[in-house]
Parts: sequence; structure tokens; C-alpha cells
Amino acid sequence: MLQIVFACFMVCLVSLSGGLLLRLFGSLLHSVIPWLLAVAIGVLLADALFHLLPEALASSATVWPVLSWLAVGLGVFFIFERGLNWQHRVFHRAYPPAMASFGWVSLSVDALHNLIDGALIATSFLLDPALGWATTLAILLHELPQEISDTAILVAAGASLKKAVGLNLLAASTVFIGAALVLSLGQILTLPVATLLAITAGGFIYIALFDLLPRLQRPVNIRVLGLQISCVAVGMVFIEVLHLLNAHH
Repeated sequence: MLQIVFACFMVCLVSLSGGLLLRLFGSLLHSVIPWLLAVAIGVLLADALFHLLPEALASSATVWPVLSWLAVGLGVFFIFERGLNWQHRVFHRAYPPAMASFGWVSLSVDALHNLIDGALIATSFLLDPALGWATTLAILLHELPQEISDTAILVAAGASLKKAVGLNLLAASTVFIGAALVLSLGQILTLPVATLLAITAGGFIYIALFDLLPRLQRPVNIRVLGLQISCVAVGMVFIEVLHLLNAHH
């Protein structure tokens, strides 16, 4: 039990890494954010297409339920963001919103993702403590680039760095909820894993293609376009290298 709590605490601690790194390079924050958004696109797409979806397919007997829940994920976050935009127009005409709607969408997806991580950590420790620590290490290595991207997205959405770190930590705390649900409900929670993974993948794809991609600065020449493509590739390669290292160990 204490091992599970400590592992979840470490995941929450990693959520502060994005804010720490951005704080160290605070003087370059505004010039770095557009490039970090491009890296974030690569991280989100690689995670969704190369890891979350394959894991969901491996946990499901057939392909169609996974694809259906992927579509549900895309639709849910589309409706969620449009609802936020409508709320801002109706209730915040006199006062501009503190953060753009895509920031809240990113937070909700991150919270769901961390809830799944908490469930995986608790399940792994219940099976074998060694497996639990291996799973925790894999999640920590995966979360590091993800948290940097998440913090950059929140700052780009209009949040201050301090607020972005706080919101990111709040979203990361759902790792405790996921672990607590597994400990209290046991094997019942093994059933919707494929569904949750597919919905999360849909959220990642939605944020990357419909929120972040349109916000990249318009290329003024082939050099800027090449740098943007390179940053997206860096995000994808970084995630792949970390997963290969985890698989090797």
C-alpha cells in the first residue's frame, strides 16, 4: 500500500518538471513556446498512434470497439471545447477568459491519462512489487516530456507559468484516484481499460490536430516550415526512444 502511494507521489512530482524547466528558461519563454507546441504535437500524436491505440487493441478482443471509442473521444472533446467557447461568449463578454478553451481540454485529457496511470501502477504492484516499480519507472520516463508539453500548452492558452504548474499538478493528482479505485474495486476495473485508452488517444489526437496545429505560426519561408516539422519529429522520436528504453529494460 505504501509503495503504491509513494509511486503515485513520484508521478505527481514529475508534473512539476515542465514548470521548473520553463522557469529556468523564463527569459526565452515566449520565443520557445511556439517550438514547444510543435514538439507537443509530435509527443501527443506518437503517444496516441503508436502506444495508446496499440495498447487498447491489445486489451480488446476486436478492433471495432476500440475505433468506436476513439471516435467517441474525438467527439466528446470537440463538444467539450465548443461548450467552453459558448460559455465564454455568454458569461464572459465583459471579462476575457483567463485561459483559452483548448487549455481546459488539455487538462481534462491529462487528468484522464493520469487516472489510467494510477490504475496501472496499483494493478502492477498487486501482481508483483518488482513489476510495480518497473511500471512506475516507465510511466515516469513517459510523463517527463508529456508534462513539459502540457505546461507549454497551458502557457500558450493564456495561463501564467505559476497557474499552469498548479493546474498541471491538480491534473496529475488523479493518479491517486485511479490507484484508489483499483484497490477498492479490484478486478472490476480491468474491463474498461481499452475504452479509457481509446478515449484518451482520441483526446490526444484532437488536441494535436485541431487545437495546437492551427496555433503554430504561419511559416514565412521554407526554413521555418522545416524547423516546425523537425520539432514535431523531435517530439515523436523522443517518445519512441523512451519507450524503446523501457522495453529494453
